[in-house]
Amino acid sequence: MMLNNYHTLEKKSFDETTGTVEYPWYRVKEHFTREILAEGTGMFITMAFLNGVVSQVVLGGATHGDYSHINLGVGLAFMMGIHTCGGISGAHLNPAVTIALAVHGRFEWKKVPLYIVAQLIGAFLGAAVVFAIYYPSFNEFDAGRSIAKSAGIFATYPIDLYAQNLFSAFLCEFFGTALLVFAIFSLDDPTNMPTNPIMKPLTVALVLVMIGMSFGLPTGYALNPARDLGPRIFTAVAGWGVGVFTAANYYFLIPIFAPIVGAIAGGGAYMVTIYNHHDQHDDLKALKVLGESRGYQAVPSSTIDDSVQSTIYVYGWWIAPAVLLTLYLVRVYYLNAFHIITYGLGIYLLNLFIGFLSPQINPDTEGGPVLPSTNSEEFCPFSRSFSRSLSSVFWPILLMYFILLFTLTMKRQIKHMCKHNYIRAVVQWQASAQGLQVETEQPRYEAVASPSPPSTVQMEVLST
Repeated sequence: MMLNNYHTLEKKSFDETTGTVEYPWYRVKEHFTREILAEGTGMFITMAFLNGVVSQVVLGGATHGDYSHINLGVGLAFMMGIHTCGGISGAHLNPAVTIALAVHGRFEWKKVPLYIVAQLIGAFLGAAVVFAIYYPSFNEFDAGRSIAKSAGIFATYPIDLYAQNLFSAFLCEFFGTALLVFAIFSLDDPTNMPTNPIMKPLTVALVLVMIGMSFGLPTGYALNPARDLGPRIFTAVAGWGVGVFTAANYYFLIPIFAPIVGAIAGGGAYMVTIYNHHDQHDDLKALKVLGESRGYQAVPSSTIDDSVQSTIYVYGWWIAPAVLLTLYLVRVYYLNAFHIITYGLGIYLLNLFIGFLSPQINPDTEGGPVLPSTNSEEFCPFSRSFSRSLSSVFWPILLMYFILLFTLTMKRQIKHMCKHNYIRAVVQWQASAQGLQVETEQPRYEAVASPSPPSTVQMEVLST
């Protein structure tokens, strides 16, 4: 009955003169703001249920549930959160899922930061409400706010065995999140046994229950940076102190980074093993159906550039190069040396960047200069010589290349300059060149504050 009368509860009116619908004053007009509000609300409801069920089991003792109740409660909490905000924000409810969707081209990067902020705020507030409700029970159970006794109600902590073996703890969070995102990608794939939208939240809930029953022992299966970090920050300010961050050898870092890496890997694994093995025609047809179901205008496949059709899902293939690049940068950091191939790669990227800045039409080779017009490509002076889809790829690569190159190659020189106080020596040299008297009680060569005698270069500079 309430569901049938739902639309009658919304106060809105139709203006016949303007042909527009007037909504309540509190309705948010900007669509992205609605998404952020919905995502934060969904996370708040999820964490209220999740922390609530854990609080009841732990504070109530054996008479109010056990570990199986926690597993079931976690799944149902996320099911309720997905039902709450899925129609507006997509119900990521997990920064790892948000980042994985963006990496694999299914979500806009510009929305990622605020989505994560909304998720963290929602998780923080959810933990705060549960703490307020169970405040007398917390005082009776653990008045001293012991991390070992009660902090695990809000955030996840490894058991003692895995606190000494953080790699296994990392692997547990990594693999559990990879399984979760693999399942999410399969549920969102219209070409692979499409699921009824009503059943998707329940299916995700069952996946979480299975992960908890299979891999919950080592770490408590956070699988979600916001689910762990938001309540952990709350416990830090609610009496447990900063020890929640240093406990178990700074374990709090693992529920942040392991789920993100695992989510990217899980999404990439689905793209590599399942999604990209459908026929291309079926893929384009599925994209058209999916776009129409979400309110987007369908674009005929004949109008899509061939390069776009062949590279629309290339992000999944960046995982392996990213891992190799990370290992290589670690090697560079510890050995303080580059391979010659790094310089070659930098030159290659610079050449590509030059090509990117070059227009498609060169008046000197196309019959001489002509006036631009709306019918000519030259009317767009910044039309590049290759696909625009690559523009967002090259500038961060070039920027990071120059930063890393300068930092790693000049590290020794910078340390030497700081050690021997080059700046002070240059200031004194400039003062002496202008005929100014520099007040010092030491010989000039000792103006460089260094425990060792000045180098030959410094003596030459100071004697000038």
